[in-house]
Amino acid sequence: RSNHVARRLASLCMHPHGDHNHTLLDTNPELTLPQQLARIWHSLLELPNSGGGDDGAVELKLFLIMPVYREDASEVMARLQHAWNFANQPQIGIQVIVVNAGQCPGLEQAVSSNNLIRQDTLLFWKQDQLKIVNHESVGGGRGPCLNAGAAAAANVTKGTSSTDQVVLTFCHADTKLPRGWDESIRVAFSNHHPSTAWSCFKFGIDLRNDDETTISKRMRPPGILAVQTTANWRCRMYSLPYGDQVLSVRQSVFEYVGGFPDQCLMEDYELVQLLRSRQRVTILPGPPALCSPRRWQQWGVWHVTWTNSRLVRLYSSTTTNMSANVLFRLYYGRPPPARLQDPHCSFWEHNLSTLPPSPTNQQPPSHTIKNKHE
Repeated sequence: RSNHVARRLASLCMHPHGDHNHTLLDTNPELTLPQQLARIWHSLLELPNSGGGDDGAVELKLFLIMPVYREDASEVMARLQHAWNFANQPQIGIQVIVVNAGQCPGLEQAVSSNNLIRQDTLLFWKQDQLKIVNHESVGGGRGPCLNAGAAAAANVTKGTSSTDQVVLTFCHADTKLPRGWDESIRVAFSNHHPSTAWSCFKFGIDLRNDDETTISKRMRPPGILAVQTTANWRCRMYSLPYGDQVLSVRQSVFEYVGGFPDQCLMEDYELVQLLRSRQRVTILPGPPALCSPRRWQQWGVWHVTWTNSRLVRLYSSTTTNMSANVLFRLYYGRPPPARLQDPHCSFWEHNLSTLPPSPTNQQPPSHTIKNKHE
């Protein structure tokens, strides 16, 4: 329990893995002690408390992590500009990590030229605030992509900040942050609220005209407002936010539960399940985060709602046992993204070498990685 890598591995043993939606305990019923521990696992591993005080002396560091795939560079720049414009104090304690998962031509050049033009102004993220992580050569879908952003944040804070005072905010590329988003997160995770482990914004759909002031009837398909209402009710009642609601997680908690699962779809669903079983989500007050309405406009409200509900049922049902890869093929009609690098070893397994040797066997644990499937 004293080693966070061992805790993450044990936590992941309790949850589905691979192409078959079952746990290691399901396939190894002879492991009687782990089977008994699984029943009280969440009680044994309560989420860590930041241990903050009431003086508010320690400043939180925010990492805004945005995965992008098949996005035009100008659209990504517009989202980054929006995040800057809608932050109360964008120049203080915020770092933005854009994870390029591929097919975003000109992204790095656009960021570099924009920083060069505005280097003497206070209108955009400074060069040391904005980092591009190239994930195209790794692959694997959004789960590994989000973990790559979290790993980049960990590299920045290594040896400088307590993980309790670092908050990872995961924002989809097609989601607009609400005004004052940084202040809302800081207040929720401040030293006055040391027990807050994770949060989200209210759910909203961007139905405004180009002037961003009025709701457009042209952009509002029938039933779209009911989607907003039911999503927010679902979040309040069951602590089940969507990834579109901009999940924020304390870095120490994110590492504690093992981060996002190493899968291409339903990665936010799995992380939420790991968190909500231990603590209710903190819903940030104020305006909602606004996700893109394009899927509802293209396919209609009832079709999208039915499809999403069906995918969740297929994934979570103990009878269908449908994996994330199969769901991806069903949803998108194409093969799931291949893992181009380290296909059998996710990010948390790389740290297995940090585990101390067993008291009865002082050999280094390198064989664990080699034979981890046995």
